Amino acid sequence: MAKGTVIDVHCHLFGAKFAVMELAAATWTIIRKEYPYGVKPRGAFEPLKVLARVQGVADLAAYAARLITVATGDEKTNYELQVEAFRKSLLGKKELIVAPLMMDVYFALHDNRRFSGAKGSEGKKFEIDPLEMEAFNTHLDSIKRLVEREKAKLSGLEGAARGGKDEAVLRTFTDVSKEFLKGSARGTGKGYDGIQMTPGYRYQLEAMEALASDNEGKVYPFLAIDPRREGFMELVRMKTSEGNGPFSGIKLYPPLGYLPSHEALKELYGYCEKYKIPVTVHCSLGGMQNFRRTNRVTGWDRKAEDIDFKSKKITKSGFYADPAGWETVLDLFPELKLNLGHFGGPGTGTEGSLNKEWVTTIRRLMEKFPNVYADIGYVSDMDRAAETLELIEVDSLLRERVMFGTDYVMVMMDLNLGGLDKYFNSYYGLDSELISGNAQRFLGIR
Repeated sequence: MAKGTVIDVHCHLFGAKFAVMELAAATWTIIRKEYPYGVKPRGAFEPLKVLARVQGVADLAAYAARLITVATGDEKTNYELQVEAFRKSLLGKKELIVAPLMMDVYFALHDNRRFSGAKGSEGKKFEIDPLEMEAFNTHLDSIKRLVEREKAKLSGLEGAARGGKDEAVLRTFTDVSKEFLKGSARGTGKGYDGIQMTPGYRYQLEAMEALASDNEGKVYPFLAIDPRREGFMELVRMKTSEGNGPFSGIKLYPPLGYLPSHEALKELYGYCEKYKIPVTVHCSLGGMQNFRRTNRVTGWDRKAEDIDFKSKKITKSGFYADPAGWETVLDLFPELKLNLGHFGGPGTGTEGSLNKEWVTTIRRLMEKFPNVYADIGYVSDMDRAAETLELIEVDSLLRERVMFGTDYVMVMMDLNLGGLDKYFNSYYGLDSELISGNAQRFLGIR
């Protein structure tokens, strides 16, 4: 590896298309009373009234709308924009290596009361009967109107005109419509038998695989895994190939509705520990969260219980992403390569302040376990960035375990940032271990 290389160990290259495809697929199966596994449930199911009133659907549409404001391009285009911004920055004379993280949002509307997961089931794959295509297109139009309404709520921040057709939304849905006409978008296909392949997830997976192939040695993608997805371990074995596959690591996002100690993840941790496959997880009070008010919470270290997060006034990120929840995992898998993304993120106090309680927990885990890391993705607030770097500078352990990240494209939602090149500029002169050396060890690359 060239001296002075910059490794962005925490970024995303997905655009809005994948999110809209998953939104369309999830809501279509809700209408058909088949969410999330394609089979009709036993007992009563929440009746569909107005789509936007179904719990969580407007929230998922708002997520898609936010992506449309910053990422209408495909994965290849977003990667090219990232490289261009890097070259324009003060760091631009160096080489850029990225580890883009996939995202699995399909289960964001799931309350966990039905579970299939790693072993799969007899549930049918997502597909649209040709005789139902007209009805599905009508449904897609309903989703489009919902996303337009959610995006209009952002227009005051963007200075965009209200009313009329939104060209960015129109382009995204035109592309999505074309994808749903392809067999690959329907979640079926040779080679994925027994694996639940929802359309946006598969689209994103194939795009990242192609990008890594076209940019060997520069792009090291991470495969998004959710323990509720049928047959996920078969997919992991297929795409990582014991550490030699097209995907270099695993991405987990617990705030979407599962604990690190979810029973179905045990096999994944054992596999990743054995083959030294790195795992990056969301570890911040911010970010996307499961959109159901009540979740059934399970873990190998606790009894199953239904938690009403609204009545208990607990945020799902605060509950699921707490780094303390990883200790029970690491006690069983002490050699696991684990990156606690965002280094705990900002706290609940003043904007820009560190989440000192979570940072303390992360450091304790680093001291106890040899392969625990953290990254500073989405630290765009310069006061918090300075506080974070000062903390690292005086701590030899943190200097060996903290890595650089941008959280692009998500960081582009920060309208005060002024562009990705300015984010890179903010970290010009960063210690070589923080800018690349630690990530090099975490990723296992030379």
